[in-house]
Amino acid sequence: MTDWWASMNDEDGGEASNQNTHYMVRAQNDLFMVTPDTEQNASNDLLADGLRDGVISRDTLLRNGANICKFLMHTPAMERFLGRTSEEELEARNSIDKDEMIYFDMEYQLVDKEAKLPLEDLDTAKGGTNVFALTVKDKGFYDLKLKLRAQGGDLAQLPLTISMDNRIITTITLKGSENQWIEKTVDIGLIFGNNAYLKIFFAQGGMEIEDMTVSLREVFDMETFRAMMAD
Repeated sequence: MTDWWASMNDEDGGEASNQNTHYMVRAQNDLFMVTPDTEQNASNDLLADGLRDGVISRDTLLRNGANICKFLMHTPAMERFLGRTSEEELEARNSIDKDEMIYFDMEYQLVDKEAKLPLEDLDTAKGGTNVFALTVKDKGFYDLKLKLRAQGGDLAQLPLTISMDNRIITTITLKGSENQWIEKTVDIGLIFGNNAYLKIFFAQGGMEIEDMTVSLREVFDMETFRAMMAD
């Protein structure tokens, strides 16, 4: 499999291009990432031209397809699909921690530019772990906006840790004496896939959240990204 939008050289040493998929196929690189529309050939690759001109043959394409199928047939996912889950995997599945299981069977929150997260069941007690499953309409850079306050003694330190996809973004710490509502904006970074998981962890109790909103700050520009990768 190629890297995303990989460029391939031709056999004559010409400039590499992501249109040279016929040479990639002949070299037995079986899968090109990524093709937005194969029916319309949105990437204008030369696969059909290579087939017509004899650079590759139908047998070459069948070989690549067979390579992919052989790989799939030996994956754990196929074993599970066929009902052949190993004893080791069953044991591991049954020993999943509570915090790991929280990602399953969740209601996804659609973020169309902006979305307020539901707070009815928010667990703000000591050790409270809250995971929000997000489905974003646009690939891009997102912020989390919070309105929160602390309720505690003057010496209390109340930390709130924010993670995205199990990667810690930041920890917000309020003093117990800060019992006025304050607003914070946290850069939660690039969401490139359709789904993402936002985790809010309360190491101590005594913090209140009135509002949490995920908002799109900047749409991801693919052309800019390609230029950055090329540099």
